[in-house]
Order: sequence, then C-alpha cells, then structure tokens
Amino acid sequence: MLLLCLGLLPCVLNAADVSGAWTGAIGGPIYLILKQEGSKLSGSAGPNAAEQMATFDNGKIDGDHIVFRAGPFQLDVTVEGDRIIGEARNGEQSQKVFLRRVSSIPKRPDGAPLPAFEVASVKPAPAPLGGYNSSMNVSPGRLTCTNVTLKKLLARAYSLKDYQVSGPDWINTELYTIVASMPADTTGDDLLGMVQSLISERFQLVSHRETKEMPVYELVVGKNGSKLKPVEFGRGSTSMTPGKLAAQGVPLRNFTDQLSRLLNRPVLDKTGLSGVFDFTMEWSPDGKTSDAAGDLPVGPSLFTAVVEQLGLKLESRKTPIETLVVDRAEKVPSGN
Repeated sequence: MLLLCLGLLPCVLNAADVSGAWTGAIGGPIYLILKQEGSKLSGSAGPNAAEQMATFDNGKIDGDHIVFRAGPFQLDVTVEGDRIIGEARNGEQSQKVFLRRVSSIPKRPDGAPLPAFEVASVKPAPAPLGGYNSSMNVSPGRLTCTNVTLKKLLARAYSLKDYQVSGPDWINTELYTIVASMPADTTGDDLLGMVQSLISERFQLVSHRETKEMPVYELVVGKNGSKLKPVEFGRGSTSMTPGKLAAQGVPLRNFTDQLSRLLNRPVLDKTGLSGVFDFTMEWSPDGKTSDAAGDLPVGPSLFTAVVEQLGLKLESRKTPIETLVVDRAEKVPSGN
C-alpha cells in the first residue's frame, strides 16, 4: 500500500492548478479567466479583464496538459508553473500561445522604470503614393507597426481614443515603421508600458493630461430595441467604403471609433451591449438623401441608418473628457 501511494504521489504533485487569471498573446493580447474543477475547465476570454467576450465549459485537464476551445480557437497547451505554453488552432491556421498567471506578475512601484523592449527599431516611413494602410500587429515576442502616426501610437499606448490626443499638426500626418522584440509571454499591460517607454525615449516626448468639456454623441439603444445579435468571439474585421460599413465579430467600441472619425466628434458607447457583432450599415456618404432633382432616394443619412438598420440612436451631449496633450516631441526618432 505504501509503495502504491508513493507511486501515485508524482501524479498528484504534478497536477496543474490553473484557476485564476492569465494574460499574454494568442496572435494578439488576450486575457483568460479560468476555473478548474477536477479535470474539467471552464472560463472566459477577451482582449482584457473588462472585456470578456467568449465563455467556454469544454476544457479538459490531464496532469499539466490542457485542451479547450475559446471562440474559434482550439488550444492545446502545457502548464509550466505560472506559465502556459502551447498552440492555438483556428481552422487551418496555427499560432503559438504564451501566457502568464496574472497574480505572478510583479507590480511596479510608483516611479519605477517602465518595462522596455529587448530590441526596437523606429524609423520614418516612406511617403506613400496615394492611399496607404496602417496596421499595428502583435504576435508572441514581436510588435510590428506599419504606417502609424505618433498620435495613433500615443492613443494605443495610453488606452485613449484618437480625439483624446492633441499636439502639433505633424503627429497626425508623419508616418513611422516600428519593429520591436520582447519576451514571448509579455502581458498586455507590460506591452503598453513598453510602447510608452519607447515613445518617451525615441521621440523625447513631453506631455501633460487635462480635462476638456467636449461636444459628444452618445450611442444608445433605440426605443424599439437593438437589432444587433451577439456572435461567437474570434478574429474581428471591419471594412468601410463611402456610405457602407461591414463588420464581422467586432465589439461596439470599434463601431464608435468609426463613427467618431465619420462625424469628427467623440462617440461614446452607452448602449450597455456586450459581446461582438456582425452587421452591415449603408447610408448616403455626402449627407444627401435624394438626387439633384429631389426625386430618387439615394440612401438614408448616417443618423437615420443607425436607427433603422441597427436599432441604435445617436444623441448629442456635452461631457468632460480626459485628454493627453503633447507639449513637445521630436519628429525624427532617435536611437536606432
């Protein structure tokens, strides 16, 4: 009996205990909240702790080996202490998974240096011919930004909207290419700190915060109820052409960002709707609802389209908004 107990002891000691919060990257920043009950695993997933967009109860745990499906991702991973490493599959596509237990991440005391990238290159991008695409992509161990402005970098680094960042005109127009490396299990919070540190060092940034009262639109549910239905959380995409917006698997914050750009005014999500959605909206891009002769309809206004096609409504308000003001920054980044 003693020998039998001793033989079983390694299995007991090696059993994973993964209940709690985990953060890292699966193609981009991800935050998992896991609950373990024996060999069963359930939980939720999203880009951060506040936005948990997918729930699951299909996970299985065998020692330090875990398999579960969250949204479109099928994960096959191994627990190594306070790290989870493995693979996520989405159809035919496969990508590496690196996660760290949130409670194991040391807290930085006030005034301590921000985390930094292992290696980073920040260079002015060549002037594009005609239109251009801008992107910021995160993969385990790597950040790649193409044709990004300093304003866009600041908004992402400090979790702000574009309209919350102001400064010299050039921060809206000068484009940059950034390639940076970091530990594969870098958390979303540490990544933001790394970008803040990079901006401060390479652009010699001097800035301050201030609160301004701004005219805004609040996006609310219309009187007849929302027409949006949540879909499975996965890779989201948005495509916009003049007078048409097509979205797949996106949260409403993505939609309010698009509306903010279209209306040149902050749009705040006050719908209380959570999750991600598929929808298409069409409207008259020049604001005209009939042709020059006034006979043939050419489409509803943007405001009417929001009501009729989505069951939502835009209401005008004034509200205090916290902003980041760039006092000084170098147009040509240093230190490459």
